[in-house]
Amino acid sequence: MAPALDLKAGQVVEVRLQKPEPITHRGTIRYIGEVNVPGQEGIEFVGIELSSATGKNDGSVQGERYFQCPPMHGLFAARDKVTKIIQQARPVAPKVAPPKPATPGARPRPSSVGASQTTARPARLSSVGGAKPTTLQQRLAAAAKPSSPVKGAPARPPSTTRPPSATSRASITPSAQSRRVSTVGSSQPPTTRPTRKPSLSSATASGTRSTAPRETAPPPTKAPTERTRQIPEAEYRRLQKQQEDTSQLEADVLKLRTENERYKEAIFPKLNEKVQKYGNENASIKEEIALLKAENDKLEKALQERDTIVELATIDREMAEEQKEQLEAELENERAVIEELRLELEIKQEEASFIDDDMPEDEKQLAMLRQAQNERDRYREGIVKLRDMTREQIKELEARNRELEAQVAHTETIEADYAAAKDEIVTLQGYVSDLRERVDTNNEMEEMNEELIDKIATLEDSISRLRLERKELSTMVEVSNETVNDYAEHADDLEAELETRDAQLADVSRERDAVEKDNAELQDRLSKYQTVAMELQSQVQELRADKATTEEEVKDVTGRFNEVMELQRRLRTAGVKDTNRQIDTSLQHLAAKEAQEQRDMIRHYLTESAYADFNGSSVQAYFRAKSISFKANLTASVIRTSTTDQFGGEKGPEQVLDALMRHDVVGHFDYIHTYTEQIWTAMASCTLDEFVKAGHLFQDFESVVRTVEGCMSSLKRDELNLKDSLESARGSYNVLGAMYRSNTYLSNARPDSTIILHVSVIRASLERIRSVFDALKTFVSRVEPVYENVEDHVDLGAFTEPTQTTTETLNVVTKFSAALKALQKDSLYPSLPDGIEALVSMNESLDRFANKAQDNAVAFIRNVLSKLAKEPEGVDATMMTAELDTLFKKNLLHELHSSVSDAKLRIGQWNEYASILNNCLEVQLQPAPWVVKAQQIEAEKKQSIESEKKLQLISTELHAALLQVRERQETIDTKELEIEHLKARAQEAAVKAGTIETLQADLDKARSERETYRSEAETLQAQIARLEREGVSRPDDISNAVPATPQPTRERPEPVEAPQATVSSSFATLVKALREENQYLRQRENADILSHDLDAVFAKARTERAARAKADARHKQALAAEMLDMAFTSQLMGMQGSVVRPLELWGGELTAEGGEKEGHAVPWQQTQKQKGGPSFPLMLQTGKMASPLAYVDDLSFVDLSPAAEAFEVMGNWP
Repeated sequence: MAPALDLKAGQVVEVRLQKPEPITHRGTIRYIGEVNVPGQEGIEFVGIELSSATGKNDGSVQGERYFQCPPMHGLFAARDKVTKIIQQARPVAPKVAPPKPATPGARPRPSSVGASQTTARPARLSSVGGAKPTTLQQRLAAAAKPSSPVKGAPARPPSTTRPPSATSRASITPSAQSRRVSTVGSSQPPTTRPTRKPSLSSATASGTRSTAPRETAPPPTKAPTERTRQIPEAEYRRLQKQQEDTSQLEADVLKLRTENERYKEAIFPKLNEKVQKYGNENASIKEEIALLKAENDKLEKALQERDTIVELATIDREMAEEQKEQLEAELENERAVIEELRLELEIKQEEASFIDDDMPEDEKQLAMLRQAQNERDRYREGIVKLRDMTREQIKELEARNRELEAQVAHTETIEADYAAAKDEIVTLQGYVSDLRERVDTNNEMEEMNEELIDKIATLEDSISRLRLERKELSTMVEVSNETVNDYAEHADDLEAELETRDAQLADVSRERDAVEKDNAELQDRLSKYQTVAMELQSQVQELRADKATTEEEVKDVTGRFNEVMELQRRLRTAGVKDTNRQIDTSLQHLAAKEAQEQRDMIRHYLTESAYADFNGSSVQAYFRAKSISFKANLTASVIRTSTTDQFGGEKGPEQVLDALMRHDVVGHFDYIHTYTEQIWTAMASCTLDEFVKAGHLFQDFESVVRTVEGCMSSLKRDELNLKDSLESARGSYNVLGAMYRSNTYLSNARPDSTIILHVSVIRASLERIRSVFDALKTFVSRVEPVYENVEDHVDLGAFTEPTQTTTETLNVVTKFSAALKALQKDSLYPSLPDGIEALVSMNESLDRFANKAQDNAVAFIRNVLSKLAKEPEGVDATMMTAELDTLFKKNLLHELHSSVSDAKLRIGQWNEYASILNNCLEVQLQPAPWVVKAQQIEAEKKQSIESEKKLQLISTELHAALLQVRERQETIDTKELEIEHLKARAQEAAVKAGTIETLQADLDKARSERETYRSEAETLQAQIARLEREGVSRPDDISNAVPATPQPTRERPEPVEAPQATVSSSFATLVKALREENQYLRQRENADILSHDLDAVFAKARTERAARAKADARHKQALAAEMLDMAFTSQLMGMQGSVVRPLELWGGELTAEGGEKEGHAVPWQQTQKQKGGPSFPLMLQTGKMASPLAYVDDLSFVDLSPAAEAFEVMGNWP
């Protein structure tokens, strides 16, 4: 899964749409979210403003506007249709707000304590005595100076004062206000009247509304007295009288102020009651508005559905009306036909009615005749119609008949062609079978060649692919090396930045220690000043009761009280600054830890990887979960330590509600911290696939991040709204719970952390329940002393036992949590006998009871406070007991007590069970996903190296395979030559087989002649012996004495011609074989030329093979010549008698040695006559001598094309 694009408003993106045809749009994002389109609920759309009018709308869909743009410039597309981000959104320059006039609510209050209203109001200044003489003004200014400042109070710089009236306050500007410094010696200084003593709770509440440091007016300086001393006596008396009048006026003013304070005290509760009443009414009205809006939306949807239904019904009605009209037209036609038939029937009936039995026979016959004529006419018309119809049918049938005849003729032609084609097929099948055999033979050779070609092509493809992979791997290695270098530099920068941050954190820690020390001193001083303030408040009450306190003392007390409140505000400001510093320091620690962990992940993760993988949504989700966990824990700790007293100490009962809500907010932030800690722990221990799957959690954390960061921002501004924060924290807790339950792999990754998670949530739920009970007790204890008699008390006995049980269970859960954390350090976790399901059910049950108890307690406190504001006298112990019994029913408390008791028992058993090591299992810790990813990257690197080695090995094997292919091709060529040689020998053997029979007949004939010659020789031997015995000395007489017998050599001319024919046929056969071989060699040479592409690969091998074949042929030829000589010599040596040469044995028919003709036996007498030598009988060889050409057969594979061409030129070949 590529990572999802981070889309934001203002980015220029590219969108790819497929329908109705693929098209690409570019535009600026103006809206991201869901669009109200039927059937597209839950799909996130992106609203884009295009630069040209190629869109579909103007930023609105179905009447609902999402952004503003010109018509046809807007386009809505699904989020997955955005292919890439072309340009990021331009940062908007922060607008500097123009200086505005200071409003009454934003101006600093005077040094006196403000009213106890919830909204900050400026203290009203009196301008009484503005028109009096200067002496009165001076006296009032002198009276405004405090007599003695509080010891130890720090000096304050002079502050700006408020304008004397509301009119000037509305028109004054900040610059003029900052320049207006109080001058006591002016003509008309503002006269401040003493205000009523505020309560400590109201002062604290007003102090929390503003974090800006307040400055008080400096003490007025002493007025000069030189001018007074120079006044004459008359003037002095006049001034003395004026002074008396002024004193009287001051007394009246004090009386008016007292009455004003009394009026305020009487009217303020009523105003508070009205404000609360109007607030409740406003809340109820808002709820009603929300309900009405929801109902309005529902009605609008119902209206849309009704409009759709109405449209469909209208369409159906129109279709029904059309069908109705058609049916009505058909009905009218049928009615007209029926009417015609009815008229005919009536006519027939009338005509039939005329014929009666009473009619005369002539009339009856005439009527019947007319009726028959009418019937005849009607039948005639029908017959004419039928005739016309029959003629048309006959014409159609004739045309159809002609078409069928044409089809029959065409079919006969096709059948004849089909029979001829069958005959041709039978004829061609013989050719096909022969060709098929030849094709099969050729296919076998072609298949072998194709297999070799395919193997070569496959090897070449694999070589090219491996080369490409090698190039890609080398490129990846180069890019990885560059990335490693870049991130090494980045890691160095991070280390340097981390060192800088460490130094800054050290400085901040020192500053924090100093501030904490100052805060401790200020806290001590504040406690002292609070004690002094309480004493002063009691003194002021006593002085007001006695009305004997002078104005100087009142001013002094007021000044001291103001100084104490100012010091308290400063302390509050210092506390807020310390909170901000603590939050900033903690966030810097978090950033430093994240930077260090990212650096470690870079070292593991980015060994050979790219930044996109590291910066994926999964890693961002992991760091976001850690950030949420840390910030939630920090927020809870800051809210928890923001007040030292649990329920407001000695403050009013209304503070209990804030404290209770504060406890609930802290509990929910503990929930958030626990869940997010479990999530990032599980992500660090899950598999790589699960880690990648957890990338969608990054978007799910968005609402939780907004909640935590919004609460932190409110804490830094000291504007925390507990109600809104509680609602946001509850929503975030529900989101995290659903997220954790839906992703089961998070709970399965670390079972030990899952058990600790549920135990921590159970402990937080118990703390919330205990805080509810404590808040109820505290609230009742604060309401009773003020509004109840001493004898009346609210019965809280029903809460005693659940409170005690909750406290004991909380202690047991705390021990069990500590034991689980100790086992986790040893990589162990208990195998609970009931399983984690029992823990989950207990967690859900206690969480439900905690929410119920919290809601009931808040409702009880608000009801009592509202009645206190409306009817204080109506609040008593009976009323509060009834409210508690209504909200906290006995069955609810009983169920709560039983659930908490069961939890206490079972958790105690689990604690004892976990203390036995045999009941514990070992945690199967897995390496972090980024470590696994780094190992995979390392394995891929090794695999690339192995692939390179395999590439080299395959190249070697390919080279060896090519050599084998070449050797195989050479073997194939050799076998082809051997096959051709064998074919030539087979043909020659067939020719020789024909000559063997002739030779066998000649052999038989020669044997018979040999027997004849043998008998003649025996006869001659007998004659010779007889002659020897007779003593005949002349051999000439022997011839005369021998009877004349026919000479066998003269009577047998055939043996002379037979050897000549035999020699000629053998030679002809040899020449014919040579011609066929020559033709085959020429054909093969041409085929080699046509297939030069394949032969080019084996050119060198062919050259070497041809050279070797020629050398072998020469060697065999030389051996054949030697064998021929040896055979001829050995044949002559085997003859009987002396060794003679062939020329001496054979006549003219024999040639020289090595000749090609075979001679026949010549008579001894003829030889002697020719030579003139003596005549004596010899032993002649009568057997047939083998022709020396028989030894030339082994040399038939030699290239004899020149000799064959020479014979062809001579024209001696048949």
